[in-house]
Amino acid sequence: MEKLYTFMFLGLLLYCFTPVMSSIGKCKYKESEDRPLQRKKRQCAGSGFASIVRGCDLPNVSINTSSYTIPTGQYRCSAVNSDGTGHSPSNTTLHVTSLQEPCGGNFTAKTGTVTNYIVSISFNNTRGWSEFGYTIKIYDGSSSSGTSITTIIRFNSPSYYNSSSNNMFIEYSRFGPGSDSIEASYQGIMKVLSSNLETTAASYSKHVGEQVTLSCPLQLVGIRLQRIQWTFINKTGYSIDPIILSFPLMKYQGASIYTPSLTIKNLDHSDNGIYRCRAINATSSTISLPVVLTVSTVTTSLPVVPSDNTVTTSLPVVPTDNAVTTSLPEVLIVTTETTTITARPPYVSTDETLINVTYGHSAKLSCTVSTNSPLQSVTWEKEIGSTVENLKIDSNRRKYQGGNVTNPSLTILNVDRNDSGNYTCTASNSVGSGSADTIRIDVIDINECQNHTLNNCIQDCENTFGSFVCRCWKGYTGNGNTNCKVDYTQIATYLRTVVMSITVEGPYEWNASLYDVDSNYYKYFTSQFVKTVNEIGQTNPGYRETKVISLRPGSIGVDQGIIMDRSSNLSLLLQTIQRNVTMQTFGNFTVLNETIRSVMDLGYITSITINETVTVTKGATATVECIVDAISVTGNIEYHWKLNDFEIKPTKVSRIQVMYSKITSTKYNSTLVIGNVQNQDKGNLTCETRIGNSTASRSTQISLLRFKLASDSVAVKNGSGINVTCTVLPSTESARDILKMCLDGRRVFAQERQELSRMVFNANIAELQLPVLKFDTNVGCGWINDEGCSETRKISVYNPKIKPCLEEVDANNITWDETYPGITNKQPCPSGYTGLASRYCKLNDYRGLWTEPNLVLCTRAVFASISEQLHNIQDGLQVDKLANILKVFSNESKDILNSNKSTASDIRSGVEILRTASEIVSYREDIITEEETDDFFAATDNILSSETDNSWKEFYSKTGENKAGQMMSIVSNVSGSVLKSLKKNESRSIVGENIVLEIGNADIGDVRFPGNEIRNKTTSFPSKVVLLEKTITNSLKINGTVQYSAVLYRTMSQLLPNSNNASQIKIGSPVVAFSIPQDQIFKKLSPPLQLHFETIESNLTQKHCSFWNFDLPNGGNWATDGCEIAYMNDSVTECRCDHLTNFAVLLSLEEITEEHHEIMTTMTLVGCIISLICLFIIIMIYSLEWKNLTSDKSVILMIMCVALILAYIAFLAGINKTQNKDECTAVALLLHFLFLIVLFTMLAEGIIHAVLVVAVFPQRKSINRILIPLIFGIPFMIVLISASVTKLEGYGTSKFCWLSTENGLIYAFFVPCLAVIISNFVITGLIMRKLFSTRATMSKTKKEKLISGVRSIAILSPVFGLTWLFGVFSFHKSTVLFSYLFVIFNSLQGLFIFILHGIYNQNVKKSVKRRVSRMRKERELTTSKMTESTNTWNIFKKKKEKSSGTSNFLSETGSSGAAVANPVYSTTTIGQEETAVFVKKNLTEEEASNVKDETGTNVQSAPIVRRKLLLIYRQEMD
Repeated sequence: MEKLYTFMFLGLLLYCFTPVMSSIGKCKYKESEDRPLQRKKRQCAGSGFASIVRGCDLPNVSINTSSYTIPTGQYRCSAVNSDGTGHSPSNTTLHVTSLQEPCGGNFTAKTGTVTNYIVSISFNNTRGWSEFGYTIKIYDGSSSSGTSITTIIRFNSPSYYNSSSNNMFIEYSRFGPGSDSIEASYQGIMKVLSSNLETTAASYSKHVGEQVTLSCPLQLVGIRLQRIQWTFINKTGYSIDPIILSFPLMKYQGASIYTPSLTIKNLDHSDNGIYRCRAINATSSTISLPVVLTVSTVTTSLPVVPSDNTVTTSLPVVPTDNAVTTSLPEVLIVTTETTTITARPPYVSTDETLINVTYGHSAKLSCTVSTNSPLQSVTWEKEIGSTVENLKIDSNRRKYQGGNVTNPSLTILNVDRNDSGNYTCTASNSVGSGSADTIRIDVIDINECQNHTLNNCIQDCENTFGSFVCRCWKGYTGNGNTNCKVDYTQIATYLRTVVMSITVEGPYEWNASLYDVDSNYYKYFTSQFVKTVNEIGQTNPGYRETKVISLRPGSIGVDQGIIMDRSSNLSLLLQTIQRNVTMQTFGNFTVLNETIRSVMDLGYITSITINETVTVTKGATATVECIVDAISVTGNIEYHWKLNDFEIKPTKVSRIQVMYSKITSTKYNSTLVIGNVQNQDKGNLTCETRIGNSTASRSTQISLLRFKLASDSVAVKNGSGINVTCTVLPSTESARDILKMCLDGRRVFAQERQELSRMVFNANIAELQLPVLKFDTNVGCGWINDEGCSETRKISVYNPKIKPCLEEVDANNITWDETYPGITNKQPCPSGYTGLASRYCKLNDYRGLWTEPNLVLCTRAVFASISEQLHNIQDGLQVDKLANILKVFSNESKDILNSNKSTASDIRSGVEILRTASEIVSYREDIITEEETDDFFAATDNILSSETDNSWKEFYSKTGENKAGQMMSIVSNVSGSVLKSLKKNESRSIVGENIVLEIGNADIGDVRFPGNEIRNKTTSFPSKVVLLEKTITNSLKINGTVQYSAVLYRTMSQLLPNSNNASQIKIGSPVVAFSIPQDQIFKKLSPPLQLHFETIESNLTQKHCSFWNFDLPNGGNWATDGCEIAYMNDSVTECRCDHLTNFAVLLSLEEITEEHHEIMTTMTLVGCIISLICLFIIIMIYSLEWKNLTSDKSVILMIMCVALILAYIAFLAGINKTQNKDECTAVALLLHFLFLIVLFTMLAEGIIHAVLVVAVFPQRKSINRILIPLIFGIPFMIVLISASVTKLEGYGTSKFCWLSTENGLIYAFFVPCLAVIISNFVITGLIMRKLFSTRATMSKTKKEKLISGVRSIAILSPVFGLTWLFGVFSFHKSTVLFSYLFVIFNSLQGLFIFILHGIYNQNVKKSVKRRVSRMRKERELTTSKMTESTNTWNIFKKKKEKSSGTSNFLSETGSSGAAVANPVYSTTTIGQEETAVFVKKNLTEEEASNVKDETGTNVQSAPIVRRKLLLIYRQEMD
């Protein structure tokens, strides 16, 4: 009975103290329609909270709302614990005096333990509110003065908190649309009573030696965690708080903000106990309900089944009578029986099928495996759609944990979006496998944009999965994180603006520093003003910002711009500001109510002024200013100028230019400048301005002053006079003040009184009187302030005795007046044309004879109209759309040019029209349209028609202008403009009858022209271009794509001139243009561009791969630098070029054929090698015998040999190094310098021989002191000047590293070479004349004289450089023999030097013989006696040679055939001075006196010495 009473008592207590929660219905925000929202508190009776388990405290709840009601009705108390929910048996009736709606939600709470109150609180959203715009604050204690624990930020998700007391005070606030508009709020106390029963969050059972992962039961969503901790306590009271992961070693893992769960390894009985998870952030901490872990000892109930699936166990068999006899010594008999257990596949199960996990957290997928056979594997599969993949757990341990035989459950760390999907656990043993039910993982993203504490955005926030992106409001620009500014280009699209002007009287006063936006006073005043407006504006939804535009003096006038969202109520904001101004509640400012002005726009214009009538002279510059006073939010205004109702839209090169400036914050200026004013510029000029929808305009007149130059005639009879007038128009102006006249370029003044001229002014007319003219005279007129006279006229003087060209009407119906010879008659063009036709009267047998009329400057009226419109656009006047004008020209040109109606003037007009259109396209800001492109190239195709061939030739013959070359330049410019308009992987192709075009912006790869699109449109394509991908990557600066344009000109070969400035050529293939934007090319193309041509004609001998060089005069010309033939036959030619432009194959007769070229190349190589060997030998000989061979001529010879060696080496090693431009240039410079040195050493040789033969008197000093500086100085100056003038252009060509013939640089070598050859020819003639004037020669027969002369010339020619003359004659294929002779003689020049200066040089031979003899003697003398004897012999031999010096005196014969002194003693070359030195040094006085010539005259007599020397020279030459 006592127990019964006890249970009844407890039941009564439970009934009375069960927590009750009043159900509060929905609370609907309702704004009064007739008055603004009032922030006022009202009390609402009712209960908002209930404490659970033992008691229920029902406090009043305070409601803060403008319009909030709770209806009367029935309420009841509900209690919720871990087992379920209970309700009170009766309802409570609530009576409210005023109609009120219920609030929209309820709270549930669960208590924790006695010592530490752990409370689980959740808010159940029953109103359907979105998950933002509210706060729920929880305080420790019974009021809001307690410590703030946390703030709930999510609905319907329980959060756990701990409290130091059993009272918790909760506040709820819900905000409405306005930033500070409270829709609803209430508060209450929840009492948490202690409970002896502790609610368990989870429990785990494991065996000793296993490991366990304890999941943290806290709801961590929305909490910015700093760290996770775990605590432990067991039954004995032993506790660890917190658990340190490193103690014991490797026992605990996890417990981080990314992996909150705790993993315990190697479990034992000491791990039994209660674990709690603690979450800590910056302000508080929360601890979870207990997690119980039980660790038990493993007990084996069944034996392990072996692989054969049978187990045999021996057990005692108990008799059925359950009696066992144990008396001794009787033996107990025990029997056994066999039990067979069959192994089965594993049974796999899971505890859940759906897991919702927050992004960045961990997800644990449970997998329980039951088996009676050892597990072999555990795998996890992930299914997304129709794709199934096995998770690679072992190779990605940073992502996955578990998922193995020891721990089948899988933990996914740091979950992201890619982890969503269906997962299946599969376990296998030796029998088979089993799989658990599929587990679905849904990854939940945290919306950081709903809470400003989770993002750093200053305006808009866009949520992304796992993150967020900050953005600026529409109409603003910036990164969204640190700065967002108004985008004034988009302000009219996304924002609404109002300009408001307010006058401030106090407390601030005007100060001049308010003009300065950088002054402190300006910054302080504007910041206070903006702050005040912001406080008012922020009460209006969609308000963005306020900007001070300007400050005006007096009482401070403030012009401000207010910016709001496009959907905001701008009128309401203006009313609010007006109300504050009226009530003088405009912050701390005192304002004048009557001065407020507001315009709902970007601003307003107050005034506009423009120049009065502008009068300007023709050809001068007109300037007009338009000044506007305006208030603008953007700080700018729009200007539009119109001239004669045509809008002015200039490009950067237009004749008309418009400039803008801002004078002050409210004053703007636009200046229109018209350069070189023309007749079409006069008229009405209008300046229009706009700010948003506010416009204003002013107009002025441009008046043009011009003059007209006139004369009675353009030709007068010799001795007659003429009057020339210059009239100012309009006639209101005085000519004296503004005009001047010129006579033959000299200004004529009115005060001058000369017999031949007189200047007279009469109103608007200036007259120049010329009473007598005897010569042709130029008369001009101009403005007085201009330089010179801008318009001139030639007055021709004719001889009346010569008959003139008679008046005549030609076939074009043009009447040509009588004209005297030497005068060009000009007449208006025929009907349908504009301009002037001309015809020259030439003198023929004392009478005039008309030449053919020249109508090149006549322009068809339709073409003139098109040209005028294009020039207007080019000047800056938008008279019509460019596409419309090009369409008209395309149609008109097709009718005219393709119907044999074209003339030379049509060619000129058409090219000029296309050139003007290309300049417009190139310089304007917008890109060329597809329509403009099609019409432009259609017109181009028309003008290049083969039907216009005769017209092109006629134009070229009459003017000499290369318009065809200009056409290629025009097409190239427009192609570049089209290229700028293409997007990635976009291309344009046009296939016409005369031109094929492809422009592309393609991915990096081989570029081929024509492409597939063109090949589909045409079957005939005679050429192709290939730009390899390797070339693109090696030679171009690319950014993901390669831009190119390619053009095939089918008829251009017929239209271009047949000359390349050097010879007559013929274009033997179609012309192909291929180009890449210049800024993308940083070096020569490597590998080169490949071009394949079908040759038009194959009957000419030579082909050249050529390109059109636009830098050459008259529109450019053909050049070959950088291009070479890779392959050719009669019909096909393949070229390789290392640069881009227009290409073609040229045919000519002048160059050496390839066959001859290969032979000469081989001959040059062999000859140079032989010469190098011979030159090294001769240098070695002279070096060894220098003591005996020293002379001026020997020094020059050594210089020549060294220079030739260096030149040959440089030639062989570098002449073909054309791949690298810098290396090739250096080689060409070096070869130029070295070969010039060789040439001038040859000239020095000639000078030395000339001195030897011609000079009579002895020279006291060596001539080398003059020659050696010239040998090096002159070549150096030539090379220096050439390199400076050409800037190294031409040093190196596409074929050889030598001097280019294209720019004439070759003449820097050719002219010095020719000068040296001519000089040495003269010297050779002098030498031969002297030789043939000797007695010995004169006594010979003619045959002997001829043989002697030929021998002498043969000896002198290689050293004098006379063989270079063969190169001068090798200019044509018919003179190829001279080319062979030139190669042979000049490549073997070293061999000739070796033969003449070595083998046939007597002094060299004697010196070598003496050295060989001396070496032989020295080897034989082995004793000192023999050495002494040898020395005696040498002395004797020397004296003997001295005594016999006259017999072999001057016996040397070098390669030049010049005699020199005895090499044993002589020191200088032969000559007058050398003879005297030789005699004085080598002979005694007695010996010298005995030296006689054939006549017995003493040789010391100068004339006799000269005759003696010539005699010996002749003998040596023979």
